[in-house]
Amino acid sequence: MGLQIVRAKIDGFGTLVQREYNLAPGLCIVLGKNETGKSTWVAFVKAVLFGLNPSEAEPWKPWQPGAPFAGEVTLLRPGSRITIRREFETNEIVWTETDAATGATKDELKGNVSPRARRAIREEYDKRLAALLGFS
Repeated sequence: MGLQIVRAKIDGFGTLVQREYNLAPGLCIVLGKNETGKSTWVAFVKAVLFGLNPSEAEPWKPWQPGAPFAGEVTLLRPGSRITIRREFETNEIVWTETDAATGATKDELKGNVSPRARRAIREEYDKRLAALLGFS
């Protein structure tokens, strides 16, 4: 088994507010009528992983007043479960890696990883994400 998305928890992103999606192992197909949030869900996963430039953020702000503009994605790879949480307004992330069997925390990274940032934290996040996605 390679890398797979196992969970997406959306606090607020476009039309999707207070939603949680748990995906089963294997191939998952997302079906739904037009305008039910399928493309928004995909945009959410991309935004959690890679962030949003300020010019891209406006259409994705929660449509429900007062909803937080944030969420998290959990990925599973052999031996590890990785949860990446992002606050879209500030680009603050929390990357938590736990042992898939025991749940014990293996590693954690916190900080601002704005797509425009040139900070050590951004470089470390990019390095981890590239390794996670198989690009390093």
